[in-house]
Parts: sequence; structure tokens; C-alpha cells
Amino acid sequence: MIHSDVTDVLGQPHEQGKLGRSLADWITSVVTAMTRHLLTIEASDYTNSWAQHASYQAVAAVKQAGWVRLEGAVQGGTAGTAIFTLPEGMRPTATIRDDGAQVEITAAGVVTPDAAAGNTLISLAGLTFRV
Repeated sequence: MIHSDVTDVLGQPHEQGKLGRSLADWITSVVTAMTRHLLTIEASDYTNSWAQHASYQAVAAVKQAGWVRLEGAVQGGTAGTAIFTLPEGMRPTATIRDDGAQVEITAAGVVTPDAAAGNTLISLAGLTFRV
């Protein structure tokens, strides 16, 4: 427990531990919110013949402060089929769609490019959503 000798605005001391516990809880919540979680998508995570694009950085999902940002690019899969599925905790609360990247991510975490996007290069870099 954090020890505190803080007084309120009237100069009255706070109960020992009451402020300390709330301060500790606050610090824990801030640290938890700001912690950066990195999930690298492994070869075994890809479906429908998709694979990491050899000329781009590894595909990954970065979660920080309630947001997830995807990185990297894929190639070679069956156009219009799921690339991979994000794990719980890294999924959007509702289906999102990025028309520029021609990619949809469902609330179940399924990441799928439009069939029209082809399969030679699907960039996921910068796709960002709230979780």
C-alpha cells in the first residue's frame, strides 16, 4: 500500500490507506491503459493461403490505451477471404471497414480484404480502431 500524509483543501488529514488505496488503483489503471501490447501474426495464424508480404514489415497488432493499430502487409491468399482472426481483447466492438485499404474487420476479429483488392499486396499498415 502507498503511504500518504496528504491533507485535503481544509488541512484535514485523510484516513491512512484510503487515499493510498485510491492512488494505487489510479496508478494501476493508468499504467494498464498505457501499456503497449504487441501481437505478431505468426505463419500459423494466416488462413486461405495468405502470408506475410516479403517486402514489408511483419504483420502485427499493437494495442495501447484502448486502441488497436495494425502493421505490415500480406499477399498470396484467396481474394475476398479471411486473412486471419484477431484474438479477443484486440477486436473492434463493431464491424469496421477501411475503404482505402479495402479491408473489413468484424467484431469477431476476422480480417478480410475485398475481393476486388486482389491478392498481390494488401497493406494493413495504419488500420486503427477502438476496442
